[in-house]
Amino acid sequence: MNLTGIFYGDSRIFEFKSAIKELKDSEKINLNIFCFDVIKVNSDKNIFQEMCSRLKDSDAVIMHFHGSSAHLQNLETVIRIIKGKKIFFDCSIPEEIRSIMSYSSIKPEEYIRLLTYFKAGGTDQITEFIKLFSNITIGTNYILAPPKERKAIGIYKDGHLLNVDEEQKVLSDIANSNRNIIGLVAHYPFLLNQNMRHVDAIIKELENQGADCLCIIGRLGPQDNDGVLQAMEKYFYFNGKLIIDAIILTTGYTISSYYQNEFKNFIHSCFENFNLSVFQAITSYLSKEEFENSPSGLDIASVSLNIYQPEIDGQIITIPIAASEEIEKDGIVGRVFVPITERVKVLCELVNRFAQLKNKKPQERRVAIILHNYPPRNDLIGSAHGLDTPNSLWNILQFLKEENYNLDFNFLNGQEIIDELIHRGTNEWKWTSPETIWKFKADKVSSKTYEGWYKNLPEFNRSDLKQKWGNPPGLSMLMNEHIVIPGIINGNIYIGLQPARSPEDAVVETYHDTHNPPPHSYLAFYKWIDKIFKADAVIHVGTHGTLEWLPGKEIALSKESYPDINIYSIPHLYIYNLGILGEGMQARRRSHAAILSHLIPSFTDSDTYDYLHEMEEDLEKYEHAKQSAPSQQDTIIQDIFKLADEHSILKDLKIEYEDAIKNPEQNLILIHNWIHKIKNSVVRDGLHIYGKVPEKKRLLQLVRGLSVIGQEDTEGLEDSIIISLGHNPKDIRKNLSDTEKNNFNEYKILEEANRIAEQLINEINEIEFNESFIDRLPFFQNNKSNNSELKKTLKFICREVYPRLIQTDDEKRFLIKGLNGEFILPGLGGNPSRGNIKLLPTGRNFYSINPEEIPSKAAYETGKKLAEIQLKAYYREHKAYPKNIAIIVYSTNTMKTYGEDIGEIFFLMGVRPLYIKNTQTVCGVEVISLEELGRPRIDVTMRISGLFRDSFPNLIFLMDEAVNAVAFLDEDDEMNPIKKNIQETIKKFVDEGIHPDKARDRASVRVFSAPSGTYGAGVANLIESKKWQNFEDLAEAYITWSSHAYSKKFHGEKDTRAFENLLSKTDMTIKNEVSREIDLLDCDDFYNYHGGLIAAVTAKSGKKPYVSVGNTADINIPETMTLDQETARIMRSRILNPKWLEGLKEHSYKGAQEISKVMDNIFGWDATADNVENWMYEDFANTFLFDEDTLNWIRSVNKNAAYQISERLLEANQRKMWDAKPESLEKLKRIFLDMEADLESYGE
Repeated sequence: MNLTGIFYGDSRIFEFKSAIKELKDSEKINLNIFCFDVIKVNSDKNIFQEMCSRLKDSDAVIMHFHGSSAHLQNLETVIRIIKGKKIFFDCSIPEEIRSIMSYSSIKPEEYIRLLTYFKAGGTDQITEFIKLFSNITIGTNYILAPPKERKAIGIYKDGHLLNVDEEQKVLSDIANSNRNIIGLVAHYPFLLNQNMRHVDAIIKELENQGADCLCIIGRLGPQDNDGVLQAMEKYFYFNGKLIIDAIILTTGYTISSYYQNEFKNFIHSCFENFNLSVFQAITSYLSKEEFENSPSGLDIASVSLNIYQPEIDGQIITIPIAASEEIEKDGIVGRVFVPITERVKVLCELVNRFAQLKNKKPQERRVAIILHNYPPRNDLIGSAHGLDTPNSLWNILQFLKEENYNLDFNFLNGQEIIDELIHRGTNEWKWTSPETIWKFKADKVSSKTYEGWYKNLPEFNRSDLKQKWGNPPGLSMLMNEHIVIPGIINGNIYIGLQPARSPEDAVVETYHDTHNPPPHSYLAFYKWIDKIFKADAVIHVGTHGTLEWLPGKEIALSKESYPDINIYSIPHLYIYNLGILGEGMQARRRSHAAILSHLIPSFTDSDTYDYLHEMEEDLEKYEHAKQSAPSQQDTIIQDIFKLADEHSILKDLKIEYEDAIKNPEQNLILIHNWIHKIKNSVVRDGLHIYGKVPEKKRLLQLVRGLSVIGQEDTEGLEDSIIISLGHNPKDIRKNLSDTEKNNFNEYKILEEANRIAEQLINEINEIEFNESFIDRLPFFQNNKSNNSELKKTLKFICREVYPRLIQTDDEKRFLIKGLNGEFILPGLGGNPSRGNIKLLPTGRNFYSINPEEIPSKAAYETGKKLAEIQLKAYYREHKAYPKNIAIIVYSTNTMKTYGEDIGEIFFLMGVRPLYIKNTQTVCGVEVISLEELGRPRIDVTMRISGLFRDSFPNLIFLMDEAVNAVAFLDEDDEMNPIKKNIQETIKKFVDEGIHPDKARDRASVRVFSAPSGTYGAGVANLIESKKWQNFEDLAEAYITWSSHAYSKKFHGEKDTRAFENLLSKTDMTIKNEVSREIDLLDCDDFYNYHGGLIAAVTAKSGKKPYVSVGNTADINIPETMTLDQETARIMRSRILNPKWLEGLKEHSYKGAQEISKVMDNIFGWDATADNVENWMYEDFANTFLFDEDTLNWIRSVNKNAAYQISERLLEANQRKMWDAKPESLEKLKRIFLDMEADLESYGE
């Protein structure tokens, strides 16, 4: 019998090889077995080809995977080869087992018998497995010994499982111990195959650190009596009392999903009942040498097993404590884990410190609370997306006070905290005298003390820091030969500002040099927190800081990784916006953070105001005049066009005034639809305050806003009302998506639905959201027909939406639990506004989705729709399809949408994803024929974020497969520009003397990003520094940071020529958004990545590309706009909307900060993409600086913001980005000088 085994880095290869040797010796069996390690197969094309050859000749096939079979690249090829053979397949995903086994010719009862021997394990049982497989496959008649029942559960000590008496003795001793007790969980097959070196190392190190370790063994999977969960429940209690303080798992996987027999998004964590901090100790199938050299530190399967899956359980993701090594035993070579000693030490320190939190009284705990401050300006202290950071900090201090933490004094509110921080001196020393800084600092670190810490750093980091920042202690934050630690010490609580990522005068260096370690002062700050302040825990407040983005390994941190050097072994809690999922994952994975999610801000309809309201009324008059007073039409038309011209509405729509007059009917339709597009946008109403349930109006707005999209089997609120009114909501929304059609009637229906929605939310509020009283609502007394869908939706709101929102105070509960060293419940992260109400309540340690299921089938279809409408929009303007598109892809949006961007890219290229039969697991791509596609293929270049690179290596490989699937098809060049571009580039490279294989590999790369282990695009920092001359400088910075190639063959190698070549051909750029409440003026990342791309394409192609902004907030009807239109929409619907300003005024300092940040983002976009019109600057200045009441408010709560806004506007004028009116310029200069004088006097 010819038998081929495919294993993922598995020590069970020992078992099979040993069993075969024994069989050949004892039974004289005619058996040929060939074992292949997936890690080697994936990395070497020759090994893959050899494996395929062996599979073709095999009678039987064994496939055993940790995690998903999708970790085997080109899985679809393997399935085609083995289909119909005798296949035995086992992995950790039940759906995949069923799917792969459907290709096998063995019977279900045969599989169960084989599985019994396989699960028992050990050489003797695998011997019986092979004999049984032989009987099944080639009809031999080997006599089988019955399956053995092994003891697979127990307490592990001194290299073996204890007997019952020994177990009781150990449990009794531990129950009476006064040391930290750490539960350690290991997988039974590791013990069976003598693969326990890493487990032994943890036990030994815990004991060295003064803790007791209770190591238990069990199987993975829903076992009746010997699973790891049964082991934990049996041995972590003694006489009914929990006896451990924390749990370390070395098993990988999601234990909870095993016991619920499926992988899904919303599960009950099996660790909740233990109510302890739980830690995943990472193991890698890479060798130690491979680990050191690997940019990520992990092979692709280990990322899933040690990162993605444990996150679902709520485990704290730590560091790699073991690599693997091939060892020889009795002439047989196999792979075992070997400990990384230094990493084991850090893990044990971290776990011990969490255990210590549990055993320390609150009044004894020391807590460092850190506010983000990047860029390091005094108007941006506590800069966090969607969060009122100062008042959230004030709330947190109240929570701690209630729990008896030691605080010496109180603050009145968050504003007082910020004022005190600024008065004492911050990261920005421009406005504060040296005497004040020195007098009011929180503490200082002497040069001698820091040099001692520096000397203990790894040699690489010492050299790196010295080369970049000079000898320690450097110059940043240095005063009187000490590094200053700004902030406030209040009893046992320290309130501080995260240090500057790099000194201001070093920004230009990063323009050309992408390697940027943090300065000495950054390291000194975190070492001070750890070693001098002696923090028991750190809380980072808000989304997001810089710690988790420091250089180092991408996901499995080594001792040389800067995030690890800084946070080291301090227990770390991180308050994070629920909707900013990807960045939160970065904090979990690169700083062992336990996330505490917070609610998104309340939002409401933008409506119309001022001239928009006047135009809306005139448009309605015109519609009525057409029917009842035709003689009035001309006058109304003139009024509308005059207003539209005066306020640049015509410019939004690219309509000339003369053309509007000549063709009034069609242009009035365009204006009408545009006004209603603005009106039906959303605007945030203030900010969230951590731990606080939204009050009154804001709560009801959120109830309504989170009910817009249908979920489960209910319609969205407005859609169910439209049904009640006798219309089809899909037809209404489809018509509204056509901006050139007269949608007056559809908008009237939508407005009526919106009005009724607000009425109904108020009515169900009056009945306290009691669904049993729905029928009694006043609305239904007057509207008695066709209400079944509406009532169903209202009951869902009462049952699901409202109760989850009022549990927002869970944010407080889980913060306190985290500081107690207790378990923080896990929950899926994302946008609740996309029909995902079950993402609430907040306060959870959020997790992401399974990357092996991206793009999902639904996401591919949504991406396909989005591609179709974006291509249609391009075609309408250019009368041709684009040949080359560049697209920005973020990790966060990929996680939230299950890969809609990837689905769009595939469809643009003319491929579709392949799935393992009857599952959502992606296993490859297939080509869509040109006949089916109905248009040319499009060459797509991806500029991915560094976080996407770290999170989705599988998608980089999948993109590589997609490119190669279409690049060499027998198709006309005009129908396949991918093929044309690659062939031309290959020829160019070969003509230059590059080897054809290397030329092909380079020419085929379509994924680019920042260098491995770094993040960003280089543009925002350069703009902030003001040390640039023109957009070409910004383009050069972008290319420097972005021209690093990623594929199966490359991981971050710089290939500027290949990247610039693709940019030079780019016709269109795309960046899609996925929700209604976040837009491109929210964050500098948007212009840093997409604006930078536009600048780079313009610089290299000589023309500005067509720029498309898609949105899939409603996946049923994706939308697209040009960048210019989207910018105008946001300015009119949000930024200049009185609702936005009024909401911000309730948040004092942070409210004014939001205005300052938006000004930065407007400026950044204009600098890179030239998309900001004069009217936008004028109206911004008029709204926020030239209105006396608003200016006085900003000055009173955040005078630095008034200074920064006026300075930025003056810079825009000086750079000729804004042609300011003379009177506006004079006003700005006066305000700027007034603010400068004010700040100088304040800092004296």
